[in-house]
Amino acid sequence: LGGRKPVGTYHGYTYFLGSTGNWQHRGLFAYKKVLDSGAVDFVCSPQGYSKREPGSHFADMKPFATNRRHGVLNATENDMRTHNSPPRTNRYGQTVCEEHTVMCFRRDMATELCRRNPFYYYPIAAGTSVQFPAMAEEGRIFRTLGQYLLDTGAPRRKAEIALVASDRACVSIPVIPKRVSSGEIIQAYETNGVVRVGRQNGRTLLSGDIFVEGLDRWARAGAPVDYLLAEDLKDNPGDYRLYVFVNCHKRTPALVRAVEKLRARDCTILWTYAPGFVSDEGNSVDSMKALTGMDFIRCEGRFNPELTLADGTKTGAVTPGVEPLFAVARPDEVLGRYANGEVGFAAVKTGRSSLSLVTVLVSAPIQRAATVLS
Repeated sequence: LGGRKPVGTYHGYTYFLGSTGNWQHRGLFAYKKVLDSGAVDFVCSPQGYSKREPGSHFADMKPFATNRRHGVLNATENDMRTHNSPPRTNRYGQTVCEEHTVMCFRRDMATELCRRNPFYYYPIAAGTSVQFPAMAEEGRIFRTLGQYLLDTGAPRRKAEIALVASDRACVSIPVIPKRVSSGEIIQAYETNGVVRVGRQNGRTLLSGDIFVEGLDRWARAGAPVDYLLAEDLKDNPGDYRLYVFVNCHKRTPALVRAVEKLRARDCTILWTYAPGFVSDEGNSVDSMKALTGMDFIRCEGRFNPELTLADGTKTGAVTPGVEPLFAVARPDEVLGRYANGEVGFAAVKTGRSSLSLVTVLVSAPIQRAATVLS
C-alpha cells in the first residue's frame, strides 16, 4: 500500500435486505456512489443471516464481483457464534457436534477462497468456536491454500452466470410485513442432540422468495455465480452467458442503456417479476417494454402465481395471492402458464441474438434456464 492506510466500511448489503420486507428502513443503499467515490479500499458485511445454516450455502450480502471491478476488496465477517445458540432462539442453524462446526467453517472458507476474498473469521477474536484441534487444523489448511494462491497467481474462476440486484428496489415496492410459508419441512437440534422437525417459519411475501431465497437455488445450479450491482452494470457489464435480474423493478435511463448493450450480444437474460414496471413517469407495462424489449399484459385481480410447465409439473412460489401480476403478450416459446391460462413464463428473442426469459418468481425457471444456457 506504499505506507497508505487502508480505509473500509460496512456497506453494500444489497443481496440480503430484500428478505426483510422493510428494506426501505435501512441506510445501506446508494452503493454506486460509494464505489465511484474511490473513498474505500475494502467493504465488509456478514454472511447472509438466513443462508448460513448447516446444509445451506454461503451467501454474500455484497455485489462482490462489482466490488472487484472497482478494485475494492471484499471482506466477509464470518461470525459462526450464531451457530452456538439453542434452537428455540436460533434462526441460523445450530451446530451440535465437532463435525457440524468444521463443515460449516470449511464451506464458508472454501467459498471465499474460490472468490479470492480474504478471510475475516470473527470467532478468532471472540475466543469461541475454535477451541479444539480439528478447527485449528482447518485453519492451517486454508492458510496454506491461501498462501499458494498468492504465491502462484493462480487464475480466478470464471463465472458464466451473473445475478444482478438493484439498490433501487427499495423505492419500488411497499413495506411488506406479511410472511408466508411454503410448507417446507425443516429440522433443528435440541441441546441434547435430539432432532426437532417442524415447518418453515416463512419468508416475506414476494420479496423474500424472488430475491434472497433465489440465492440458495442458484448456489445449487451447478455453475459458478457472480453477484453484480445493477446500478454499475452500464460501466462494468462483464462477459457472462446468463444475466439474472432478480429485483430490477425500477427502470432508470442508465439501466436501460446497460440492457440495450446486453441485448446486442449473444447472451441470455432472465427477468423476474415486474422488470422495469416502476419509473419516474409512472407504473406501466410500457415501462417494462422500454427496459426489456418485451410486450407484457397486466393480469386482472390477485391470484396465486403458481405456474404449470409444459410437461405438466407445477412450479413457482406458493403464496396466498400477488397483485399486480404480468403475462407475456407475444412469446416465442411458452414455458409456463398461470392457472388462468395466461403465459407467466416464456422465452422471447430480443435484440441481435439474445434470448430473454421472463417469469414471475425466480424459483420457477432455474432448471429450465440451465437447459437453455447449455
